[in-house]
Amino acid sequence: MLPTNDIISVGDWVRGTTIYGELVVGYVEAIEESYQTIKVKVISSDNQDIMEKSAELLLHKVSKLNTVQPVSEDELYDLIDLALVTNDKQWFLELTAELNNKGNVRSSNDSSYALSNYSEY
Repeated sequence: MLPTNDIISVGDWVRGTTIYGELVVGYVEAIEESYQTIKVKVISSDNQDIMEKSAELLLHKVSKLNTVQPVSEDELYDLIDLALVTNDKQWFLELTAELNNKGNVRSSNDSSYALSNYSEY
């Protein structure tokens, strides 16, 4: 079992190994505690065939990645792009809200700009 400071939750970024030995980095989509497995959306892997797909990993073969808050406007835009690619609407909304709070929206001064553009993807 993981130490309490490393408890993994849905949405956390993790690094681990599949049952086939593939190295993966991605975010947790689901946790099956009774089987001690998690379902991870693979963002990076040494096996190109599983990229952007879901993989099941044994919980004991996974480690939680440290998260860093974006500090610059460019980092926020990069993360917004990633939220769009991964189709994570909640994360997209959080990031665009943070960007709008900074008052720096590149394409429009209208704070609803980012939300209206999400529907295009």
